[in-house]
Parts: sequence; C-alpha cells; structure tokens
Amino acid sequence: MSFDYGAEVRVITAERTPERVGKIGVVVGIGEDEGSGASYAVRLHDDDVIVSFWESELKILKP
Repeated sequence: MSFDYGAEVRVITAERTPERVGKIGVVVGIGEDEGSGASYAVRLHDDDVIVSFWESELKILKP
C-alpha cells in the first residue's frame, strides 16, 4: 500500500510516538529509506505539526 500527496490518513500504530495513535492528518511529504520502505511526512490536524511515520503506521481514510 502506498499513499499519495494530500491523502488523509489515520495513525494506527506508532512505537516512537504512541501519543499520536488515532490522530488524523494529511500526507505532505514522501520518502524512502533503503531497506526500511516508504516513510511519510504527515501534518496532523489536531496538533498542526508535521510528523514522520512509516507506511505500516498509517491507514488511508479517503482513497
């Protein structure tokens, strides 16, 4: 699964930042780490911050 710029996503798990689980935001950046897969910069609505998540930590809300 991959996400496009502007996709609305929910944080479903986040070992590094568990306080972010359940938050909703928008993908504003896409990167890839060799061997670790895609990562996404997400602007969280409630916090108005941008946080980096692995693809496996996110679920798309609006395809």
